Amino acid sequence: MLTREQLPSDPDDKEYMATLAKGLAVLGAFGRQRPSMTLSEAALAVNVSRATARRILRTLTALGYVGQSDRQDGTGTVTSSFPTGGKLVPF
Repeated sequence: MLTREQLPSDPDDKEYMATLAKGLAVLGAFGRQRPSMTLSEAALAVNVSRATARRILRTLTALGYVGQSDRQDGTGTVTSSFPTGGKLVPF
């Protein structure tokens, strides 16, 4: 799992998509040790603001990569439906 500090970024690289990197970091934060997280936990796990984590998780939910379950107290948890531990495919 990469945190925001570990994400490579080069301001001169016009092909680099920082938002995609943050989204993949959030997705990568899920795993066997952490199969579900609250919004705050997701933000903390990858060192992004709650607002950024919320936008990322809403997008991942809309795309079907994570699911949200609401609790009666108004908070919710997010669970990844994306398989973890996959292999990187070179391009």
